Amino acid sequence: MKKLKRITTAILAVYMLSAAAFAEETHTAQFKVSIDNRQNVTVTESSFITEKDNSDLNVNVVKYSGGSKDLIYSGALGGYDNGAWSNMDFSEIQCAVIFNWDNENEYYCITPVTDALSYTDGVNAKTNTAENKTNLTSYSVGTVTSNMSLVYNGKYCENVLMPGQELTVQVSVTNNENTLKNVVPYIAQYDLSGKLINIKQGADIAAAANATTTGTVTENLTADTAYTAKVFLWEKASLKPLHTPIAMQITAQDYYADDFANAETIKLDKPLCGIINTSDDVDIIKIHPTETGLYAMRLNADASTAALYNSEQNLLKATSANDKYLFYSLTKDNDYYIRFNGNANDNYTISPANKVTTTNVLKNAGQTKSIGADEVCNVYSFTPSEDGTYIITAVGTTGVKASLYGSGYEYISSAQTADSDVSFRITNTMQAGQTYYILVSSKTDNAAENYTLYVEQPFDIISVN
Repeated sequence: MKKLKRITTAILAVYMLSAAAFAEETHTAQFKVSIDNRQNVTVTESSFITEKDNSDLNVNVVKYSGGSKDLIYSGALGGYDNGAWSNMDFSEIQCAVIFNWDNENEYYCITPVTDALSYTDGVNAKTNTAENKTNLTSYSVGTVTSNMSLVYNGKYCENVLMPGQELTVQVSVTNNENTLKNVVPYIAQYDLSGKLINIKQGADIAAAANATTTGTVTENLTADTAYTAKVFLWEKASLKPLHTPIAMQITAQDYYADDFANAETIKLDKPLCGIINTSDDVDIIKIHPTETGLYAMRLNADASTAALYNSEQNLLKATSANDKYLFYSLTKDNDYYIRFNGNANDNYTISPANKVTTTNVLKNAGQTKSIGADEVCNVYSFTPSEDGTYIITAVGTTGVKASLYGSGYEYISSAQTADSDVSFRITNTMQAGQTYYILVSSKTDNAAENYTLYVEQPFDIISVN
């Protein structure tokens, strides 16, 4: 029993398994022991198996072997080892230790998650069904705040399981304590019966003191047998959760926050897609620019709209039926929010939050440029020297369109059809000394286009025979 001296838990249960325990008939010796501060062991009871069903008790199972420690399961007790330990009574013990008679260097520790760091993941072990609940992506435990984002095919996605696809979980941990914390993310997959079929452990994330640290874990999800999956984030030393587990199903679930207070900070370095689950659903994310400048984020959606707010939750800009851009000047190291809403089952995608470079356009001087299939837009600025009516056109292709904005980034007009000579034509009255912005993008988003942009006045383009 020397192995007991390596376990610091005050009260625990010990199982001694014979080789027959892994056959159809199980023979065990079981007793409850206590360990004092000097690691002395005292047997207090000979049995603690009851008729109580603890299938839904959330536990960690850690395997100790040859000096190593590995988390092999995390979830409902009934989902571990085909429910063999579902009747274990944890009311007066802090963990259960399972020894194998035939290998004294290997044992398993089952620990319930029942303290201030406990959680419920919305999955019932007996029925293997997920309850309807929102998994908030931003989560705090003590002075540690964590965010987890799900990425499929290069896009941030809501909570959905895509069998056969590569899932990447991006993790951000803000450690406001004065000591380093090692954090580990996991992706676990379960079959239709709720049995764990695979668990992927990500690399350790060394969350520095009083800083924000990032990391990832990536897994190719099982194509045929994965019915559900969960994502966990644990503190390595204690194997306690730092984030509510994300329980995923094939049917998409609401994932992004429904209010500003719980909005997740997303880097938005790649497109983000989501779904408005119900008519009263909203999705809110937070962005934190690292550069000051102009940003143009394009919304692709039939009916959904997006709105940009500052850190005080004041509305700055919103999309509309004609205006699909959140075009605005953002200041680095400030928080901004993007709020999506629409009709039930509306899908939406917003482009990355990348700072854009502005090209100055002179009157009557054509600007030749190309727009790639994967580019959001090209941005131009024009400051007229006199009041009057101006016409904006593009020649060389019929595959581009444009939107016009004022000096305060307010939407003015847009166009994508004209005639055989130009790709679009926008006519608008402009004031001298005011700066206007022109956003040019591809009409189809699937081919690169070369074009020349012109800003002219009507009398400049009248031809006389």
